[in-house]
Order: sequence, then C-alpha cells, then structure tokens
Amino acid sequence: MNATAGANGAAHASVFGRELEEEAPNVTEIAAAVPVAERSPRERIETFRVAEKVLERRDAEEREARRAEAEAERERKKGEALLHAHFAAKEAARALIPDLIDGSRLLDTEYPPVEYAIDPIAPRGEIAEWTGAHGIFKSTIALAACLSVASGRRFGGLPVFRGRAVFITAEDGERTVAHRVRAWLEGVPVGEERRAATAAIRERFSFLAREHVRGLALTVVEYGEPGTQANALARLADLVKGASLVILETAARLADGNENENRVQATFAQALEEVATASGAAVGIVRHVSKQAARDGSTDSYSGRGGGALSDAARSVIVFTRERPDGKQGGESNPLAPVTMTHAKATLSRPADRILWQPVETSSGGVYLRPLSDDETLRANGRKLLAALPPEGITATDLHKRPPAGLGRSAAKAALEHLLEIGQLAETERPHGHNRKPVAVYTTKPEAAP
Repeated sequence: MNATAGANGAAHASVFGRELEEEAPNVTEIAAAVPVAERSPRERIETFRVAEKVLERRDAEEREARRAEAEAERERKKGEALLHAHFAAKEAARALIPDLIDGSRLLDTEYPPVEYAIDPIAPRGEIAEWTGAHGIFKSTIALAACLSVASGRRFGGLPVFRGRAVFITAEDGERTVAHRVRAWLEGVPVGEERRAATAAIRERFSFLAREHVRGLALTVVEYGEPGTQANALARLADLVKGASLVILETAARLADGNENENRVQATFAQALEEVATASGAAVGIVRHVSKQAARDGSTDSYSGRGGGALSDAARSVIVFTRERPDGKQGGESNPLAPVTMTHAKATLSRPADRILWQPVETSSGGVYLRPLSDDETLRANGRKLLAALPPEGITATDLHKRPPAGLGRSAAKAALEHLLEIGQLAETERPHGHNRKPVAVYTTKPEAAP
C-alpha cells in the first residue's frame, strides 16, 4: 500500500512538474501556480527542479538572443565598412582619374607660355635628362648650367632666366664642387664680369655634395614594389622652391632598385616630376649612358643607362658625346677633345642646335668648358666630316640621309660647304643609283687631313 502510494505520488509529481514546465514562464508564476498548503513534499521538490530548468532555459535563450544580437551588430558594422570602403574606393578612383574635362576649356583658357631656366633645353616645372659617358665633363657642364643661371650669363650661347640655382650631387664631394666652381670663374673675363659672377654665386647659388646627402634616395623598393619617399620629396621640394634651375646627380645614386626595370624608372620619374611641379624649377637629372651608347656614341634620347621610362617622362633630353681621334663618336678619345652637346629630345620646343664645348685647363689644374664660336664649330664640324667620309666619297643626298654621328643635317651640310670653300674636298660627277644618272660626289683631296 505504501509502495503504491509512493509510486502514485511520484507519478503525480512528475505530471505536476511537466505541467509547471509547460505553463510557468518564470519562477514567480511557478511558485504561485499551486498554493503552498496544497503541495506535497514531492511537489515542492518538483517545483524547485522545474524552476531551475526554466531558469536555465531562460538563461540559454537570453544568451542566444545576445549572441544573435551581437552577430547582427557585426553584420551591420561589416556592411557599413563595406559601404564605406566602396565609397572610399570611388573617391580614390576619382582622385586618381578625375571627371573628363570638356574640350571648350582648351579653346577658352589663356595658358601662359612655357618658361625656361635655359631656353630651350631646361623648361621650368618639368624634368630634363642630362646624359653622357663617364669622364666626358657632363657633371662639370651641368654645374656650369647652374652657375650660368645664377649669374645670368648665357649658357653655350643659349639665353637663361637668371634666378636661384641649386646643384645637388650624390657623386662628388664638396672639395670637387669647389674646384669646379673656381675653374668656371677662371673662364669669366677678369674685371667687372668676374666680380659680378662671383657675387651672383654667393647670392643665388646653393649646393649639397656627396657627404651631405649620403644615403639619400627619392624612391624605395619594398617587397618588390617601387614607391616614392614622400618625406624626402617634400623636404627637397621645400628646399628648392622658387629656384629657376635644379640639377640632381646621378640617377643611379638617387633611385633605389634595379635601374633596368621600367617600373623603377617610371617611379623615379614621378618623384622628379613632383619636385619640379611643387618647386616650379626646371629639374635636371644627370644620368650615365649605357655601355652600348658609350661605345658607339649614340645621341638619341634613349642613350641613358637602364630602362627607358625616365627618358619617356623627360620633356627634354641632352646627350653629351666626344669624338675619337678617327673622327667617330664614343670609345676612347682625347680627354680634352671638344664635347658635343646634342638636344636629343625637345617636347615643348624646337631642339637647340648642337653646341661644341672645348675643355680648357686652368692655371690651378682645373677645367672649364668654353663653347666654341660659330667659326670654331664650323671648322670642328668640318674635321668630323672629313674623318667620317668613306674612301669612295659621298653624295649630298647620302649625307642628308645619314649625317655622321654628332652632326645634324644642317651642320653636316654647312661643313660640306665649308670644306668645299677652303678646298679640302674634291667634287666629281659619277654615275650613281640604279639609273646611273651622273651626280656630284665629294671626296677628300689627298693633301687634306682631318
């Protein structure tokens, strides 16, 4: 009887518990579901067990609700971040590629004329490349360009815009720069002209030498990707702001990375353009020539060593060559033979005529370069033409099509006329071409020597 009553009580409590669990949402309602006086001991125990389960379930539901709420918040923030990134990317793209500009702006805007530090080889606000083999005085001539701009003296006969000039070399020390500046002054006539040039150097010429900029690079390669050095560029642009001419040397020293890679050269060109634009100066970069160009005396705009992207970006390219004893360009030559300056690329103007520079030793052991006069240039070009003439001679047409290295067509024609005038060329008629029509052929007279 007692066992049966116990079993019945347990069954009743279990049913009671399930009812409580199904119907009672919280402990208070559980406790109020059945008056205490009417509860058996088992029912009281079951009430607390069910209350505990309900509490656990409620806690689990609350945790799940919080988790779902947190997940929803994360998704919301993720969506906001994606939306922000989308609009940021659009703004970045807009900054990189602005809206198209209507063509009427090109017709209606009054653009100022191009200004030059040296007309026409050094346009202001642009970059120019100064290229030549080692030992050809390209750095000395580039320094002379700065001194000419600072003093207002013509540069190889070319007009200059007098103003502040800056020369920064990562290749030569201060003592070498001083030696070259003093040698340049020795080429200025003694008296008022030299005093004025000296005062101009003190007032409008600035420099930094190798020991001052050791380790300076305007670009850097990180994880294989070239980029500009923003802090270095900002500092440099600030230093040269307002200058008329800035010469930097050399490209190999001031650019990080493999110079044969066009990506590296394009990034370096971008860095130089930033300096030119921010400062308003004509920025010249001195660059060594390739080995092939050094051997054959090439004077095209791609003579510079490494990738061609820098030459592509330059608005002006100046190439320096020197003829060998046999009259050809490149290779071994007399270190004091005239140096030819060729304006190989001129995007904003007609190219300048070739200029011949004669190295002159000074009493102090230095060297300055004197531009040859028109008559001296004509005679020098005549010697080049004589040395380059083939034994069978040349026609005027062939000379026009293929002038000797270092001579342009007009200079070659003038040299030919000069040699005929002074009697160093013989003119004969010979059958020429497929139709064997008689044409004038010019040959060297036996007594003529280059």
